[in-house]
Amino acid sequence: MSGALIVELNLKCAGWALRFDKQIEGPATQVMPAFVERVCPARAERSRFLA
Repeated sequence: MSGALIVELNLKCAGWALRFDKQIEGPATQVMPAFVERVCPARAERSRFLA
């Protein structure tokens, strides 16, 4: 890997823990908004404004 953070976002984690730096398990409607907020707070705020 080239220093990239590899994250698995999945309803049920696949069990390949060694392939990912972080695994986040749960429904996309819950984990994706929280993930976007954490990775890119300004974009998440803009998305809430436009909704």
